[in-house]
Amino acid sequence: MTPEPYYTPRKIILLCIGFLAIALAALGVLMPVLPAVPFLVVALWAFARADERMHHWLIQIPIFRHVMKHAIYFEKHRSLTWGVKVLTQVGSWSSFFLLFLIKANIIIIIVSFVCAVLCSIIMWIIPTIKHEHTSIG
Repeated sequence: MTPEPYYTPRKIILLCIGFLAIALAALGVLMPVLPAVPFLVVALWAFARADERMHHWLIQIPIFRHVMKHAIYFEKHRSLTWGVKVLTQVGSWSSFFLLFLIKANIIIIIVSFVCAVLCSIIMWIIPTIKHEHTSIG
C-alpha cells in the first residue's frame, strides 16, 4: 500500500479556491461595494479541508482582522448577524448597479448580477442571530 501524497488533486483544487477567495476578499476590503465576509468564509472552508496550516495562516492576516471575526463565527456556528447580512447584500448589489451604470462589459455585468443573486439566496438561507458574540478567541 503506497502512502497518499501530501497534496492530492483535491487538496490542490481546494487551495486554489481558497487563494482565489482570498484575492476577492482583499478586493472587498479595499473596495467598499464588494463584500469580503462571504469570500473569507469560502477561503476558511477550503483551507480547513485542504491544509490546516493555511487555515491558521488566513486567520492571522492583519488586513482581514475586522471582517475575519464574522467569518470565523459563521464557520463555528453557521449563522450571521443581521448587520453582516445587510452589508453583504448592499455590497453585492451596489457592485452590480455600479457596473451597470458605468456600462461595463456585458459579460462582467451578467457575472456581477448572478453573483448578487447567489449572494441574496445564500444570505436568505443562512440563519440570522439576534446578537453578536464574535470574539475570535
